[in-house]
Amino acid sequence: MRAGLGYFQGFVDYFDRAGCGFIGAYRQEGLGEVTVNLGYSAAPSIDGKVVILIDPMLATGSSFIESVNAMGRLGTPAHIHIAALVASPQGIKFVGENLKLPHTIWTWAIDETLDDNFYIVPGLGDAGDLSFGVKL
Repeated sequence: MRAGLGYFQGFVDYFDRAGCGFIGAYRQEGLGEVTVNLGYSAAPSIDGKVVILIDPMLATGSSFIESVNAMGRLGTPAHIHIAALVASPQGIKFVGENLKLPHTIWTWAIDETLDDNFYIVPGLGDAGDLSFGVKL
């Protein structure tokens, strides 16, 4: 996923025989609520495979669910691992309630909550914008 590109290479170095894909997911704001934009995606077949989705933050969980739904045309994975540096309790709960495939969430910190803008508090800010600049 877009914001996950900052630590993508580390996963590729470790899982050096794995196929790779890309999902250009980002939150689209200013519409009264946060929606997920999946502007671009490309990946090999995931049917029966273990899939790792990486993104620095698991805030609402919507990006992960939308990404998994979009990957459905590529097959049904055997298991999905979600790797997020920071997560919110709300995002973890949302993924658990809405991801109907076998999955594991790997996170290194669970912060307190989400604010009114659905950012993790205290969080890191918008990791995608901090890595690549503000979306145009």
